Amino acid sequence: MKHSCKSVLALLFCVVILASAFLTSCTGTVQPTEEVTQAKTDAPTQGSTEVPMQVPTQAPSASASAEDFSDEPTNEPTESSTNEATAESSASISTEPSEEETEPSDEKTQATETGTAATAEKTEPTVDPTIAPDKPTAEPHKATEDPTVGLTVGGDEETKEHSFGLEYAGAHESNAAYAVVGMGTCKDTNLRIPATYKGLPVVSIGDSAFRYCDSLTSVTIPDSVTSIGSSAFYGCDSLTSVTIPDSVTSIGDGAFSGCSGLIQKENGVYYVDKWVIDCDSSVTSVILRDNTAGIGDSAFEDCDSLTSVTIPDSVTSIGTSAFYDCDSLTRVTIGNGVTSIGNAAFEKCTGLTSVTIPNSVTSIGSSAFKDCTSLTSVTIPNSVTSIGQYAFSGCSGLIQKENGVYYVDKWVIDCDSSVTSVIWRDNTA
Repeated sequence: MKHSCKSVLALLFCVVILASAFLTSCTGTVQPTEEVTQAKTDAPTQGSTEVPMQVPTQAPSASASAEDFSDEPTNEPTESSTNEATAESSASISTEPSEEETEPSDEKTQATETGTAATAEKTEPTVDPTIAPDKPTAEPHKATEDPTVGLTVGGDEETKEHSFGLEYAGAHESNAAYAVVGMGTCKDTNLRIPATYKGLPVVSIGDSAFRYCDSLTSVTIPDSVTSIGSSAFYGCDSLTSVTIPDSVTSIGDGAFSGCSGLIQKENGVYYVDKWVIDCDSSVTSVILRDNTAGIGDSAFEDCDSLTSVTIPDSVTSIGTSAFYDCDSLTRVTIGNGVTSIGNAAFEKCTGLTSVTIPNSVTSIGSSAFKDCTSLTSVTIPNSVTSIGQYAFSGCSGLIQKENGVYYVDKWVIDCDSSVTSVIWRDNTA
């Protein structure tokens, strides 16, 4: 009986093995090819741990014995051990930083630098409002003052003697002197022009330099200035005080026109400080003030009613076109203080018959007496050192001709173009 039971069990075991082999052949288990296996091996997923594929090597054989199905432990991994391996793999993956995490992007770096700069700005020390700030320096494209010029040191204080921020330009081609040509950044209402700029003298005030500067109330001009240009202070209607030094020898046309608070009128003649600048067109006879220093350019121009003028000894210069086209003028008395007669000063004064030039005069400008057609007598003193071109042109009653050379008093003023040989008069100056 016991023997027959073992036979039955062996028979059942064989049936199970055969059935298993039959089912395996029917389902068609596919062995993975070498190419697929290699492809999967060569292309692991980035950031994950490579797990080799378990490939069955052979199907269970039919000759397997009953001991193969015993209860002895096998080497196959259990579910718990699989979970532990997975956890270790995950831990290994999480502790290895990726390339993106280890290398910060340019944007992050830039943001960090920006944040650092912003922090630096916030931490800059603030200005104490109780401390006076330093004086701002002038912009590069602006003319600036030499800070050492015009400052008088007295104890611990500095007294400002002239205005800063004015605009300058070279007064001569040699750039050996300067002219003031504009207000620049200066905001002064009491203008004080400096005597020097960058170590060189300021010798003139340019044309229209302060035109329409209606905030100006006073102007102080230094002794270094010799000329004031045309329209220099034109339209400065708030101007009430100007100091013109004795060094000034010429004032341009319209230099103070429109300065109603500055101009003084006396007997039809308009004065600024000690200078004549204009006159009424109806004036007929003029005796200038005793302290008059000069006659400005075009001061009496086109005064058709003017018949006589007395110029005192205090006057040193007669400006350009000062009496231009005063065709009714018949008598002029020039004081002994005059040193220069300007260009065209008496041009077209057709009523003049004689002029006495004092010994103080050293120069007679171009066209000074041009077209004075009635002029028959002029005395030119030995003090005169220069006579400008065309000074007596058109004065037919005055010019003397000898051997193709034209004389006025003792001066040669012209000659014929055909002259070939010249022997001047013995008394030629």
